[in-house]
Amino acid sequence: MNYIKNGEGDVLFPTGMNNARKKIYNYSKRSINQANFLVYVPIESKFKWDGIKSLKGLRLGFVRGYNLGDKLKKVNIDLSDLNSMAHGFIMLDKKRIDGFLGYEYNWDYFLIQKKMKSKYKKLPVFDSSSEYLIALKSNRNGTKLIKDFDKGNLILMKKGRIEEIKRRWFGK
Repeated sequence: MNYIKNGEGDVLFPTGMNNARKKIYNYSKRSINQANFLVYVPIESKFKWDGIKSLKGLRLGFVRGYNLGDKLKKVNIDLSDLNSMAHGFIMLDKKRIDGFLGYEYNWDYFLIQKKMKSKYKKLPVFDSSSEYLIALKSNRNGTKLIKDFDKGNLILMKKGRIEEIKRRWFGK
């Protein structure tokens, strides 16, 4: 996001939508995918899920700058900014945080690649966001690129290519 704010890029992809971002960015018409927000905990965790309010009192980590939706802001949670997914799982392993907030597909993919998926379990999804291509509202070139993207995305969707790509990456 800083790259496009500083004029070092025109668009960012994929990006979740929240109220603060809608004031600054234009979004593509169609979303690219859905980001499910949830908490990863150690497999041995005895934590009992009772909705998002049950996260109150836990120390949770999240990757700095990531969108975690608007619902989480309504719950008073002790949040630790982390630099990366790897950093979050290290903090979880060392018991410096109780849970690690993340995006289900991205975090699962990371854990599979690192052969660590069996070490953690996921709490139920507490929120989600469709993800889009974005550009600063003040960037005319970004606005044109979004329009071009929307045209190309529609063509790929009609040809079934979007679903092929999702199956290849996520097995769905």
